[in-house]
Amino acid sequence: MAHSSVWIFLLCFSLTHQRAAAQAEACRTVVQADIVFLLDESWSVGQTSFFRVKDFISAVMSSFQDSAVGAEGVRFGVTLFGDVPRMLVALTDYSSLEEVLRTVGNLPYGGGSRRTGSALQFLVDSVFSPAISRDFTPKIAVLITTGRSDDQVDLGAKAVADSGITLFAVERSMEAL
Repeated sequence: MAHSSVWIFLLCFSLTHQRAAAQAEACRTVVQADIVFLLDESWSVGQTSFFRVKDFISAVMSSFQDSAVGAEGVRFGVTLFGDVPRMLVALTDYSSLEEVLRTVGNLPYGGGSRRTGSALQFLVDSVFSPAISRDFTPKIAVLITTGRSDDQVDLGAKAVADSGITLFAVERSMEAL
């Protein structure tokens, strides 16, 4: 992975007993982007923390309220992973921000192990598949996890890099919860 061209930014943050909130600053410069949140739903996350993460990604999505959302603008997706990755919001599912936010609010917590490598491969094969991806549109994934994977990530990370997906990794500290 050291030789791959993918930029992985590790952003460490702690969720406290306060709600995670993004600035109310709206994003006004994006024309088109495909943005997928890849959420760890393993047992180490816990239901309370999982709900806080849903609030966080809803706040991030809401910052695009002044942008076109849907086929001609920004598209959002959400995939959960534990034992098996599950695409619960495909990039093509919704044409309005309100619809996406309502669905994110209802995402179920499943538990399981933390198979990040499998989730990264699923990101390439299913979430950003040629049938779903748009040509010449930035492909962005935000991986939110609690830590080290229970499976190997090298092949999945290489597949992400080779596909031109920009991956941001966010590791949550559970100690502050």
